[in-house]
Amino acid sequence: MELVTLKTRLFISILFIVLVSVCANTLQTYIVQLNPQGVTSSSFASKPSWHLSFLEQTMSSEEDASSRLLYSYHSAMEGFAAQLSESELESLKMLPDVEVMAPKEVKVRVKPQRLIFTHINQSLSYKVWFISRKRTEKGKMSFAQGQLTWVNSNNSFNRVKSPFSVTWK
Repeated sequence: MELVTLKTRLFISILFIVLVSVCANTLQTYIVQLNPQGVTSSSFASKPSWHLSFLEQTMSSEEDASSRLLYSYHSAMEGFAAQLSESELESLKMLPDVEVMAPKEVKVRVKPQRLIFTHINQSLSYKVWFISRKRTEKGKMSFAQGQLTWVNSNNSFNRVKSPFSVTWK
C-alpha cells in the first residue's frame, strides 16, 4: 500500500514539474520596436541580420534564432516580430536599442506567420492583431484596438492599410 502511494506521489510530482516547465517556456508573439539610430545598428550589413542578433543574444545557443523571427519591419517602423518565452522577453528588455515591446497584457497575433514568395512580383499580405487581455471593471477594453495590413506590391514597397495607435497606462 505504501509503495502505491509513493509511486502516485512521484508521478504527480513529475507531472507538476513538466507542466510548470512547459508553461514557463510557452512562446508568444511580440513585436519589438528598435531605435534605428541606435549604437548597435551600424555593426550589421543588413537589417534582418541586426534583428537576428537580438534573438541570438537572448535565446539558448542550441536553437536557431531565425526559426523564431517572424518578420522584419523597415517601412512603418524599425523592428521585428518574434516568438519569445517570458525569460527571453526579460533578457531582450535589457539590451540596448530596444525601445518598445508589446505590453504583457496585449496578445499579438500574426497570420500567416511566414510569407513564402514563389515567383517575382508576387503579392502577399498578412495581418497583425493586438487584443487586450486586460479589462476595466465594467468589462470594457482599456485601450483602442487596431489592425494592420501590409501588402507587398509590385514595386516592392510595403504599404500600411490601417495604422493604429495604442495608449497604455
